[in-house]
Amino acid sequence: MGFKVSIIIPTYNRADALRAALETIGRQTYPLGAIETIVIDDGSTDSTSQVAASAYPCMPRYIRQANRGSTTARNTGANESHGDVLIFLDDDILIEPGFVGGLVHEHETQPRVVGLGTFRPYHMPDESSFRRVYAELTATLTLKGVPECVPAGAVNAEASFIECTSNAFSVRRADFFNIGMMQDLIGDGQGLWGDVDFGYRAYRMDFAFRRNPAAVCYHHDYAINDREDYTRRSEKIACWSVALIRKYPKLDGQLPMLADKRPIAFGEDNPRLIIRKTLRALTSTRPMLTLLERNAGWLEAHYPRESLLRPVYRWIVGGYIYRGYRRGLQEYPVTATNAHHATTE
Repeated sequence: MGFKVSIIIPTYNRADALRAALETIGRQTYPLGAIETIVIDDGSTDSTSQVAASAYPCMPRYIRQANRGSTTARNTGANESHGDVLIFLDDDILIEPGFVGGLVHEHETQPRVVGLGTFRPYHMPDESSFRRVYAELTATLTLKGVPECVPAGAVNAEASFIECTSNAFSVRRADFFNIGMMQDLIGDGQGLWGDVDFGYRAYRMDFAFRRNPAAVCYHHDYAINDREDYTRRSEKIACWSVALIRKYPKLDGQLPMLADKRPIAFGEDNPRLIIRKTLRALTSTRPMLTLLERNAGWLEAHYPRESLLRPVYRWIVGGYIYRGYRRGLQEYPVTATNAHHATTE
């Protein structure tokens, strides 16, 4: 039968999304008898427990914990698992029938590998202009600024540890614990940047990262339903990126989403990058962002063409990333602990 697989899904108050995710697991071509699904309910107050108890071709194990965050939930699932290979999914990830088999293939053919899902755009009926544009963008470009899919029919793709996203990745169970499990970056239980943290630790232990073209999935991302929600999340993610860099100083300059957000380094930056950084600083001021947002609203109402809206949206989101990163530089200053990491990593 091959590897036994444990699919681990942390969830919190998203019963409808969880139901859809569990239904797609039941349609896998990989033998369902070799798939164990574990739902970790992080203290939900909605109907999550009833959804998990519904009938599915691959019935989940339901584990409830107090609201301690997705990092703890993923580690709880791993501790409770029995599979040879762990697949971590978020509750808003829908997977194609070949998803599990595609990731298992990576572990059958590679001794030390982290498998990554191949994302495709998830569109909804009557979706907003912003959601329509960002459903495409987030399927090819994560907030971290790295490719998140390969062309249909492409061969297995080597990837970077920066592309490790906790919503759809796999690792052998023993390797997960040897790498050090998921770690809480700033101590509040949230998983932002915890995936890249995990990926970097795996990278330093000589693990490869491979995106399997058969492991197709769709991210039904609630945050892109509304431009304001998405920019708020972008700002928070950018702020926390500084905490990651403070923990691993060698990552400074390696996160593509921050390429034109970092301070100008005269003598190091080429003239083109200096111009980009200057423009980014100017367009990220509160008055300029307000103007860009008003222009976006006018275009949405009168000329909702993706070719016009896409660059405006990108500049708006980039502005909030800039503001979040600069705020993070103040909230996560260099400390003696940071300096210790710089000499020991």
